[in-house]
Amino acid sequence: AFECDRRFMQDLARSHESILGDDILALRKLLAWVQSNGGSADKLQFAEDSCSRKLVAKSKICGTTDEGDTIFSIPTSCLLHPDSAKSDSVYGPAFTSFALEPGVDDRIVLTLFLALERGRGESSKWAPYINGLPARIPVPLSWSDSDLKCLEGTRLEHAVKQHRKALQQEIEVWTPLLLAHIQQNKFKSVSAEAQALARRALIPEMISWSRTCVWSRAFSLFLNQTKTIALVPLGDMFDHSPDARVEWLTDDTAATFSIRSYEAISEGSEVFNNYGAKCNEELLLGYAFVLEQNKSDTFHLELAASEAFEPNDLSGGTHSVRESGIRDSLLRHYEISSTHCLRIDDPLPGSLLLAAQILSSTPALAYRLCSEIPPGKSPAEALSARIPSDDVCTSFRALRSLHMLIMEQLKRLSKHATPDENDSPEIGQGFSAKMSFVYRKSQTRIANMTLTAIKQRARSLLSQLSTTIDEKRITFDCDELYLKEKEEYMSWLSELGVLNSAVEEISVRSYFGFTDGLRVTSSITEGNFLGSVPSDAIIVASDDMLESCSNLGIDAEQAALAATLLRLTLNGKERERYAPFVNWIMCAPVTAAAFNSDVLTVLQGTAVGQSALGLRAEYDEELEMLYEAACLRNDISRSNLSPLYARARTLVERYAVRLPQSEREIKVPEAGRLAIVPFIGFFPKALEDLVAKFVWTQKVVASPTCEGKWHLELKSLCDLDAGTFLIEPTDGMDEGTQVLEIGTESLCSLVEEDSKFKFSYASTSRAAGSQADCSRFVMCNSVELLLEPADEDENLRRSKTALLRLMGVGDSHYLSVSPNSEIFCVALLVCSAENQAGLERLRDAWLTAVEFSNSPESQVDNTNASQASCRELNSFGASSSIDRKLPSAVGKQKKIESSLEIESMLDVSDQILDAPSRNYLCTFQLAAAALQLNIGSSKNAKKVARTMLRSLIQQLPMPSNTDLIVTRRGTRLEKEASLQRAVALRYAQRQREILEKNVEALARPRNIKKIEKRKRSCTT
Repeated sequence: AFECDRRFMQDLARSHESILGDDILALRKLLAWVQSNGGSADKLQFAEDSCSRKLVAKSKICGTTDEGDTIFSIPTSCLLHPDSAKSDSVYGPAFTSFALEPGVDDRIVLTLFLALERGRGESSKWAPYINGLPARIPVPLSWSDSDLKCLEGTRLEHAVKQHRKALQQEIEVWTPLLLAHIQQNKFKSVSAEAQALARRALIPEMISWSRTCVWSRAFSLFLNQTKTIALVPLGDMFDHSPDARVEWLTDDTAATFSIRSYEAISEGSEVFNNYGAKCNEELLLGYAFVLEQNKSDTFHLELAASEAFEPNDLSGGTHSVRESGIRDSLLRHYEISSTHCLRIDDPLPGSLLLAAQILSSTPALAYRLCSEIPPGKSPAEALSARIPSDDVCTSFRALRSLHMLIMEQLKRLSKHATPDENDSPEIGQGFSAKMSFVYRKSQTRIANMTLTAIKQRARSLLSQLSTTIDEKRITFDCDELYLKEKEEYMSWLSELGVLNSAVEEISVRSYFGFTDGLRVTSSITEGNFLGSVPSDAIIVASDDMLESCSNLGIDAEQAALAATLLRLTLNGKERERYAPFVNWIMCAPVTAAAFNSDVLTVLQGTAVGQSALGLRAEYDEELEMLYEAACLRNDISRSNLSPLYARARTLVERYAVRLPQSEREIKVPEAGRLAIVPFIGFFPKALEDLVAKFVWTQKVVASPTCEGKWHLELKSLCDLDAGTFLIEPTDGMDEGTQVLEIGTESLCSLVEEDSKFKFSYASTSRAAGSQADCSRFVMCNSVELLLEPADEDENLRRSKTALLRLMGVGDSHYLSVSPNSEIFCVALLVCSAENQAGLERLRDAWLTAVEFSNSPESQVDNTNASQASCRELNSFGASSSIDRKLPSAVGKQKKIESSLEIESMLDVSDQILDAPSRNYLCTFQLAAAALQLNIGSSKNAKKVARTMLRSLIQQLPMPSNTDLIVTRRGTRLEKEASLQRAVALRYAQRQREILEKNVEALARPRNIKKIEKRKRSCTT
């Protein structure tokens, strides 16, 4: 089947018309010309069927694995290569000087020379070869605009556009330049007749044909120990087979080029070349055919340029983030490429997962990764220590981002995915549609295999997560204060016909906090349903609330849903309908934005407190607008409504589900809207589309009240074992993020159960869980600081901001229990510069560090950085330029299974291979090095930093042991207030301990001798 597929595709791509018009006659003349010039093709002949350009074995070819059989040879003097142009008796001097022009490469020289030789007609030395070339090669470059629509949305579409730009450049730039060299050559004058011939030959149509021939037929080989490209008469007519065992040999002594076969080929069978391991993109772009069963096909994924990894998506928008360029620099720092080739045999490579983890890391984690690789450790070892394998939170974020990215790619591939039924398999529209269809089909196949691998990886992570959860930390029943609400809620679910035979609601408490979710009670296979909820049990925003909140922009639907939930809590006509569910969900733990005012005062000295106060102010503005629009009861004051609305708003942030669109002609009224869903609505967002997804169904169920109703069902996307926990992964998530986004009860529930359990950065006693969990929890927490220039002089302030970005330092800093304050000190030093002169000195110190870090393996483009800083220090867009050096290729005379052109045809213009460099130093490390080069500045910055951190410490409360105890007595509101206060005080206490650790580290003396030695080396 593969053989038939390959032959059909390549036969379909052939044009049975040589330049002279008589294909058979031209090919016979070519064969005779090769033999008359000393070439050998005794074992070959052209096929007698309709594919006359096909080469078959005239007699048996006796190649073996150990000993090859020469099937073709030709003198190197018959090859057409750039040196042929430079040695031409008429145009040689012009081509020699033209080849020295900046930007001119071997392909351009060979393309223009081939066009000239065709213009010479029968007087050309290579006339028999040129006359036997096809008049048209149906590569995408020659397709019409309507045919190119078949490639819309693919990577190949961009490559074709780049090739068209390159062709336009050859026509408009390089051709006139060559003609100028021909006309004005200083070494040898060219006759007027030869100049006229050149002008007639170098026309756009000829150059386009010549370029296609060179790109599709040129061999990459060595002549006289020099790597070059060459057109090989007759040798370029072998079709491609990825299984062919062939060898190319260039013998400079004998001045011959030959092809040997290392396999036996029977008489009459087609003889193949092997172009190398080429994907369908390269085959279609360069050779005008594709293979349906291409084992070498790849699916290219570019991570750095993807919106799926935008910083704002990493932490829910609640944390400030550093520039995305820093995250790209981290990839190079850890020697991980941002471009990945996914293959059938490896659809989810480990390097892709690591890159996705780095790009999906929280700002605090990204900051921790901004440190040098310890001596004696490889980048991979350093990265594994900083992103442990059991960091489930980061892993799930990475998988979800990859899933979103590939789904977006699949949407683009779905365009023009099926060929037109009226197309015929001939050159033209039917040909382009067929080739594009096969190309898209293969790309889609690999993408779907990657999605399957992502889901399998997610399942593995869930199993890993489930094994770490202590059964003692699972709660199926609520606190005694909420028993009534729990019982009414469960009864309500049963009455409405909610199906929950495969999963159950749970809450899990661990070192990393408190989270709600589901647990699988019986094994589930892929495609089965975990649970079902009738549409009339789902809460969506009312129409009047949507209208009142319409001017709130992106938050409009969330605000409307929160207002609807609040109205159902207070009164509303539908309260009796949703009362059990509303009462139950309003008992859920709230996030910091819904804390009581006195508790927010405790947190105001922390980044979490600042974010919570900002969110609370936004919620109060929304409430005021709703109050004025008379959407809520006006018999309750706004001050009393404020905490209730904030609670509803934070619950919507956490639990709201985007309902799926209906896939049938009958529309579901609630489809596509934001909603609060009972039971299956507690399925975590982090697992959506990875482990399960929501779908609409309409079916008859046992309960007569639900017969014929639409149901929202949770459909499994992978096999799930009994006992698997479907919860929000918090392992690796810092406590501040949990308090802001998940509504955690934090660690108070653990402390309440075991009073001996203590979280201290000085000593972590083990009273529950494992010591490793405790240590990992300690490491993931940090203190977030925002440093921005506050000078009254606007020009100085802008200059400081530009220098911070130029250095790659940024404005957000995260201090952890393992102090690494160099970057923070550099930012503080820049922000505290008194004038432009002081700023210039800092910039010069940084450039010195840049120069010192240069090495053969990795270089920072000092010139570009210097020009950027001098030209645009007042610009917010300044950035450093990194020169990515690629390893030089080592040439060999003997090539086995070589490609016709080693360089990828997809890398035509501005596409640069992101090959990681060794010993790469990120710009933020260079900034730290700049600080170390100046001992005086270093001491001053650390002194200022200590003063600043001590000031922050004084603003944080010092709770007593009594303050940290959660009361078990009193009303529900009193107990909740006690819980909130304990959470806030414990969080502030841990923030204080982190700051104290960093102050202590800043006070330690550095190794002055080591720094002096580095400084002397830089000076030298």
